[in-house]
Amino acid sequence: MDPAANPWQHDVRGGRSGALVEDFDAVAERLYGLPPDRFTAARNAATEQARHGGERALADRIRRLRRPTQGAWLVNLLTRTDPAGVRRLLDLGCALREAQERLEGERMRELTAQRHRLAGQLVDAARTAATARGHRIGQSALAELEQTLLAATGSQTAASVLAAGRLTEALPPATTTDTLATLATLATLATLALPNRPAAPAAPAPAHSAHPPSLRTDDRARPAPPTRASEQTDLADRRWAERLNQASDVDARAERDLDLARQTVQRLDRELERLAAVREKATSRAERAASRLRQAQAEAEQAVRERDDAERAYVRKQGEWEDARRAVKKAEWAAEAARRQVEELAAKAARRNGGR
Repeated sequence: MDPAANPWQHDVRGGRSGALVEDFDAVAERLYGLPPDRFTAARNAATEQARHGGERALADRIRRLRRPTQGAWLVNLLTRTDPAGVRRLLDLGCALREAQERLEGERMRELTAQRHRLAGQLVDAARTAATARGHRIGQSALAELEQTLLAATGSQTAASVLAAGRLTEALPPATTTDTLATLATLATLATLALPNRPAAPAAPAPAHSAHPPSLRTDDRARPAPPTRASEQTDLADRRWAERLNQASDVDARAERDLDLARQTVQRLDRELERLAAVREKATSRAERAASRLRQAQAEAEQAVRERDDAERAYVRKQGEWEDARRAVKKAEWAAEAARRQVEELAAKAARRNGGR
């Protein structure tokens, strides 16, 4: 298409003010290759560049581009770092849909298994690519990525949206045509370009003229009177401008709310990661404490056994002591009896000797 015929697309060239201005597609392609934490600043810079270049309509389109979620960015990153892998997945989805139409059960099971394996490999590839760029990826983002990859195999529309590499949100698992149309619009806002406006018809030339066109300086100096068609066009332009401004305000508010929600999700992701680390440490401490407790219980059981053995030995020795004490008493009694007997015998012997 001739660029002059569509004022909403530009190559990298001089804008209306002479400044260099990027083409909208080039801007969108560049922005959606950036991670979410760099998207907003880069989009605002591109908006200002277009505005300073005199391209207000282009600036408005760029301003309405929405920042992708982390999961959507992983999809966009994957289309740039591993386009062959993405193409294999989409081709596999096409083959699976054909098998479904033909009711080929065995073929469907085989392709479904291949689809899940390939999707898992692509998730690993995206995580590796993101990690190599210094980004920590949470489980929720990886789940969004896998969900989108599988959803893209469900229809050609979903595949086209994913292959464009400009998603702002994950594709839902049950992808309908209406949902995909909405996501495609949210992905790049490329479909939000202003409609082609009908050009005002030229004023009809007079039937008779006394001078040739080159000599009619009064016609060149005086504008042609407005026609009904031009008035309708101007009215349509004003209404469209009002609608565009209203939509831009609503979109700006929605984007702010979306940014806040995404910041909340990112904060909760970080909190979950922190709590997961705390839980892991606590689990490790609990396992060590449980091990020490088991050891202490074993030592306590051993001590109880030793105490019981000692108690039984004590009881035995106490019985032996009692027996020994009774034996001593008996011996003392026998000794006392023997002493008394000796004394009696000695007394008798003394009396006998004294009688002689």
